[in-house]
Amino acid sequence: MKKILFAALLLLTANLLNAQSPSLEVLLIGASHQYEPGQDMTGIHSKIRAFQPDAFFGEWLSPEDEKDLLTYWNKKNVDGRTRRLRANKDIPDEKLPGLIQELKAKVAANPRDFSARIDLAHAYYLSQEAGNGYYQMWQVSKELKRDPSNQALFDYSALVRGPWQDTPQKFIDSYTNNEYDLIAFPMMMELKKDWIYPMDCQAYDVFWSEAWAYSDSLESVYKEQLRRNPDSGEALFYSAVKKKEAAMAAQTKGESVAGYKQSQMTEILNTPEADNFLNRVNLVSPELLGLRGFPAYAFQEKLHWWLMRNITMCNNTVERARAAGLKKVVIIVGAGHRWPMATLFGEMPGVKVVNINDYGK
Repeated sequence: MKKILFAALLLLTANLLNAQSPSLEVLLIGASHQYEPGQDMTGIHSKIRAFQPDAFFGEWLSPEDEKDLLTYWNKKNVDGRTRRLRANKDIPDEKLPGLIQELKAKVAANPRDFSARIDLAHAYYLSQEAGNGYYQMWQVSKELKRDPSNQALFDYSALVRGPWQDTPQKFIDSYTNNEYDLIAFPMMMELKKDWIYPMDCQAYDVFWSEAWAYSDSLESVYKEQLRRNPDSGEALFYSAVKKKEAAMAAQTKGESVAGYKQSQMTEILNTPEADNFLNRVNLVSPELLGLRGFPAYAFQEKLHWWLMRNITMCNNTVERARAAGLKKVVIIVGAGHRWPMATLFGEMPGVKVVNINDYGK
């Protein structure tokens, strides 16, 4: 079923793809948005280093997409941040591009001018370049971690940081142990990349959220029906599938998955075992779609909007990479997106996608 849906939806985006376009090589990394401490990223870093990317892409919205969206799950937070930053220091929109160029030059001339980095982050956020604003503030957090006694820097960071980051440690912690802290940004600094490209899509978030809530509600009704007849074939089959999901969840937290240690969670998240588990928890276990009485149609609707988001994320990456003349890019994305994006990239003319675990083999 998934293959059929992928094929059908790819036809919708065929006009965006050109077989004569320059080739693009993608190193795809499924990651966690919040890691446990003690991760070993040496293998991941080594492969990125060997890949020698032209650029990095992350799960951020472009300024155009952010401004066009009337609502999505994070819109209220973004609007609140913009109001707060303008209250701290308002800059007319028409002056932002020139100011950003001035501040980029200032930071390039003196990378340890962290006040300039805060100013640059402020300008980026007002321009809705959230990923790059975050990158600058992450570097400020690392400087405060190196020297927590730098009260002047912490005080100046109030231009951008939120009221919930009211101590140096809270500020530092808020930039710690995610995919940018452990993977993207350290390698961007090492490879001297001062820009992260956005590729996320939230255009379908309202439909996705409604489909998720609807499918969950119907499954709850279905489970209640099964509880009334626990010895039925449907109830026993449903229970067996849920036990399988629980066993798979436990496996991802075990001592070893596919030969990797728990400190190598990124490698684990890029295995077929993780793909299988994440597809089940994010969408549905495929065995259930044929179970009598199960609301398969609601989960197929949920799958539809999930695929639409992933299709657009792939198209965003290819279009923006080619527009910038990029040949080799690293994409770091939530692990649930890894399998659909890898499948979609594999169908795109002129695009070569490599899973991080397979690179160098």
